[in-house]
Amino acid sequence: MTPRQTARLPGRGPDIPLITLTAHAPGPAVVLTANLHGDEYTGTAALLALLPRLERDLRCGRLLLLPSLNLPGLRLRARRFEDEDLNRLFPGSRFGSPAAAHAARLWAFLSAEPFDLLLDLHADTPDAIPYALIDRAVSLSGPARASLEARCAALAAASGLAPLREYPDDRYARFRLDRSLTGAVINRLHRPALTLEAGPRLHLDPAASATMQAAVVRILHALDMLPLPHDLPAPRPPPLPPGPWRRDSGPRSAAEGLLSPLVRPGALCSPGHPLASVRSLTGDTLETICAPSAGFVIAWTDLFFIPAQTMVCTWAEHD
Repeated sequence: MTPRQTARLPGRGPDIPLITLTAHAPGPAVVLTANLHGDEYTGTAALLALLPRLERDLRCGRLLLLPSLNLPGLRLRARRFEDEDLNRLFPGSRFGSPAAAHAARLWAFLSAEPFDLLLDLHADTPDAIPYALIDRAVSLSGPARASLEARCAALAAASGLAPLREYPDDRYARFRLDRSLTGAVINRLHRPALTLEAGPRLHLDPAASATMQAAVVRILHALDMLPLPHDLPAPRPPPLPPGPWRRDSGPRSAAEGLLSPLVRPGALCSPGHPLASVRSLTGDTLETICAPSAGFVIAWTDLFFIPAQTMVCTWAEHD
């Protein structure tokens, strides 16, 4: 049995609980974070459900579990921290807004830790595939960039989730994804990191929690830190053609109305294939939204009645 230590991160502000498991044999150090967005519960539930298995089966190395990075948001069922998205603020600033100071407190802890991998656990919309996001190492070039991104891609594939690369370089920087938690770890600390997405926001789905637990176990198994249990749920990604695939912005509606998806997330579509219809409240079809390229829906919006110019889904296409 691996001994468990509990603490809170030093510094002023809301509690950031920390659970540390250290095996007797040396090995990698992995940081597992969740609830950066306060309305996303899957990761928190998955980490706490995994804890007995991790204590019992950890073969080597060290695990640092941070089950909630946004306690105020968790209490309020709110995505943001003080009306800011923590996942665009890293490395933060001790002299900035409350959210920036909170990010800086977490970043100070991570910067002082010699970890080998960070897994940040998130949730998406109710109608989405489970997936592993691979950040762009835009701060590096040449072999260093290729090596770090390849390491992240291999771990994403090991998760059993659908591996997706992030937006292309220009939009990756424009959307400040290099200041997300995983993006900052990759681009400032130059260490592997992945974002794992499973389950809906504002709801705890036991099946999604099981999917997330299995993904974490598979990654730790790939690092030789855990055995692969016989009762592990089968991977749940859709049967995708060979990639690599990347996340992209989906099409937008022209009309206001009721959104009716016509395809399931993960179903491969050719360019121009009908994806969804928009109908009026009297039942008339106002618009048919079509696939912008060869690819598939990652997640449908969680809106039913959509304003005009709403992005109706996130989209995956060949990278």
